[in-house]
Amino acid sequence: MNHQEKQDKESGFSFTEDFPLPTWQEWYDDVVKGLKGVPFEKALLTPTAEGITLKPLYTREDVKDNPFLENLPGFAPYVRNTAVSGSAKGSWAIEQAIDIPEIEEWNKTLLNDLNRGQNAVYIKLDENARNAKSLKDLSPEDMGKDGLPVYSLNDLRKALKDIYLPGVRVDIEAYSSALACAAMLETIAEEKNVELNQVKGSVSMDPVAVLAQNGTLNHSWKQAMDEMAELTRWANQKAPQMKTILIDATVWNNSGASAVQELAYALSTAVLYMNELLDRGLSIDQIAPRITFSFGVGKHLFMEIAKLRAARLLWAQIIENYNGSAESQKMYIFSKTSLYNKTYYDPWVNILRTSTEAFSAVLGSCDALCVTPFDAVVKPSDDFSRRIARNQQSILLEESHLNSVIDPAGGSWYVETLTQEIAQKAWESFQTIETEGLLNALKNESIQKQIDQTHNWKVKQILIRKEALIGTSVFANVTEKTLDPVAYDYQAIYQKASADLSDKGSAVSMNENIIDQMKKELAEGITVAEIYAKLRANDSADLQIKKVEKRRLAESFETLRNASMAYMAKNGHLPKVFMADMAPIANIKLRMDFSAGFFQPGGFDVFSSDYYESMDKAIEDIIVSKAPVAVICSTDDSYPELVPAMAAKLKTAKPELIIVLAGYPVDHLETFKQSGVDFFIHLKADLVQTLSDIMKKTGVL
Repeated sequence: MNHQEKQDKESGFSFTEDFPLPTWQEWYDDVVKGLKGVPFEKALLTPTAEGITLKPLYTREDVKDNPFLENLPGFAPYVRNTAVSGSAKGSWAIEQAIDIPEIEEWNKTLLNDLNRGQNAVYIKLDENARNAKSLKDLSPEDMGKDGLPVYSLNDLRKALKDIYLPGVRVDIEAYSSALACAAMLETIAEEKNVELNQVKGSVSMDPVAVLAQNGTLNHSWKQAMDEMAELTRWANQKAPQMKTILIDATVWNNSGASAVQELAYALSTAVLYMNELLDRGLSIDQIAPRITFSFGVGKHLFMEIAKLRAARLLWAQIIENYNGSAESQKMYIFSKTSLYNKTYYDPWVNILRTSTEAFSAVLGSCDALCVTPFDAVVKPSDDFSRRIARNQQSILLEESHLNSVIDPAGGSWYVETLTQEIAQKAWESFQTIETEGLLNALKNESIQKQIDQTHNWKVKQILIRKEALIGTSVFANVTEKTLDPVAYDYQAIYQKASADLSDKGSAVSMNENIIDQMKKELAEGITVAEIYAKLRANDSADLQIKKVEKRRLAESFETLRNASMAYMAKNGHLPKVFMADMAPIANIKLRMDFSAGFFQPGGFDVFSSDYYESMDKAIEDIIVSKAPVAVICSTDDSYPELVPAMAAKLKTAKPELIIVLAGYPVDHLETFKQSGVDFFIHLKADLVQTLSDIMKKTGVL
């Protein structure tokens, strides 16, 4: 008998008898009663892009058949964590990106950030460098585009200046330049008198990500796999704490893929690489521990937690089927907050978005995390925005103590059920891709079409206001001031970088000592681009696919806002909307707020009047305002008498005026249209399409 039961017996009180637990059916009956005729399924079941329907309540019954419910952290299939101590193993790698195009300044910023909470070095080569192209192929303004401009050994030396390599994790996403980056890192370690086996991190490549982003590779698929095999052999022989294979699932995430799709494509990519490397003589236990999975983290808190848990589960099962060791079954996850849901306007809201995303990643037990600065889609980040992003992680670690709990999400009936559902659906999708083959699925555009369908579904949820982008699709601040850009002299940076390079010519070829050859030539000042030009001289691209486009949910709204801003620059004010309130405010307050909120995402300046008792006075004020758009806002009961008369008079007085009715009175649509109403705004209206049509009619767009 426990203490509570003993107290109950002595007092004659019993929780179980005096407060009996309600059954699920009793709860359901009460909820249905409270819905007052609205179907339970419509009101409280939520469909998701993953094809999963979320329930409002989860019970023990939902997890009764869950096969991994009793899984403990540190034990296969690692649903809860790959470490026995779970999230209490210590800090995850706080691995912030630094988008500064000038390498010396980048290094100073890194050293500053490492003293202020960051505990890992994250280098992603810029778009040109990671494709092993020359600076000559680059326009100055593209220096440092989406990464660091590393074109030579001296560039990486500058980036890692004063970095104590054994004391910090170093991750280099090098893509098509990975072999050369491995050679550079080995050289720098030797110069610092550091044994390479003391260096922890990665020098990684991901040809599928390059193919998806560019639509092609600048070399053959076989060449890519041969280079990946050489890189992985190098790590197994010389750098046992380094990873070499990246599965960059953010490519799919930032195009609009669902959690299920992102996971399925990531697993298919990993299996493709493993099979290629097995064919080249490596073992599964030499390959699997060299893989980093980089997942984007989106806005749905629990979905993202469950995605990471399901990823570990499926990966462990795959490696077990390859007869990989228990250690090889552990998935290493580098999470990055998604760009897909970030907004250009009202970018401060992005801080709130990345806060919940970082929270999801940590609760999902990621191994490393990069939080995107709030201004990343507006401009290069500055000290302030980078500090905020870094401190978001520090708060989760130092103030929220998320590293003090082994598995915060474990045991939740909701999370455990969602994990199982994602795993099942991702596995089904993975098997379908495996039947077709990942490269064939990309060539046949089946993957691109799946992502397009999901993206379009997500966009539609925003347009019909089932979902929201705060500050963009709802609660838009039309008077906000845009952020000032960070000024870089790209021409000077380009000239300085070019002066450090020389054209000496390379003699590198594919053989057992390829990284040693590269070390020698890089030390002589030969550039990465020259080395790869020689290495791939007799090779050519043999894959061509439709690119997987990088997208954001807010783009269609931003097009409208941009047009309104251009209109203001030309006319001195935003396009105006006059809302005539033709009923007492208390009777139409919700409709008024909805109507104003409908126009604000397009950048309209909405004037909402006081209650007009006189139609003629309302018409007079509308004409005097010179607003090109007028909204008639009243009650449904008043519309049959009010709208035809008011619309006809407005059109007579000002034929070019756009008349909008707040509401959708189905029985009177044709009559109202004939009287002069141009648009109806309501909950089911396509927000962007309606605003776009209005803006075209008024000359704004």
